[in-house]
Amino acid sequence: PGMLRCANATFCVFHKQQCDGVNHCPLGDDEEYCNSAPCLDGCRCHAGAMICVIVSNPSNMFHLNYDYIKLFVLTDTEMTYKSDMFRGLTNLYELILSNTSIVQICISPKTTIFSHPSNLQMLHIMNNKMDDIGSKCLKNVFNLKKLTIVKCKLKNLKSGSFYGIENLLFLNLSYNLITHLKAHTFSGLKKIQIIDLRKNPIYLIDKDVFGGLFVSERLYTDDARVCCYGTVSMVQCYR
Repeated sequence: PGMLRCANATFCVFHKQQCDGVNHCPLGDDEEYCNSAPCLDGCRCHAGAMICVIVSNPSNMFHLNYDYIKLFVLTDTEMTYKSDMFRGLTNLYELILSNTSIVQICISPKTTIFSHPSNLQMLHIMNNKMDDIGSKCLKNVFNLKKLTIVKCKLKNLKSGSFYGIENLLFLNLSYNLITHLKAHTFSGLKKIQIIDLRKNPIYLIDKDVFGGLFVSERLYTDDARVCCYGTVSMVQCYR
């Protein structure tokens, strides 16, 4: 811990050797990102990376010069979600929204909290009151690889809920209140590998819920009917 593995090398350098003005790595990567913005309270920063636990609105973090930013937003207070909320965090890589006041990703039919293109790779929404993803509300996080919406109030999955995130590999919607899987709910998830639908009171499943989608690795569900409709071998469908 605290050591940096040198690029194209089999050894690491100690923390005290990083940003000391001397190249200890063959490619000099131990001297990169040494002029990043100051580390904020509640954050851990190291060689171009910043990991933060924020208990209030993250708008004060705009335009931070870090190559990797991970935010854990945790608050019991009401938070105002705006379209430009994460606008300056162009290198926001992972975002965790837990126990916040978020109800929907879409603020209006044409506006979302991700109204500006984002490099976000992982989005986790947990223990919130969110009951609807909305339609095309994730289109600006087109680089998303992992989406987790767990222990929320999610009931509705509209056609177009996952529009624009065709690079998604992992989708976890467990521990929600989903009752109806509508036709083409998962359309567009061309690269999806794993879907988790466990612990949902699903009673109605439309025949074309997957719309020809192939889940390449695993489909987790408590309802065997989902396995029948999913384009996935029964060996890969887990109950």
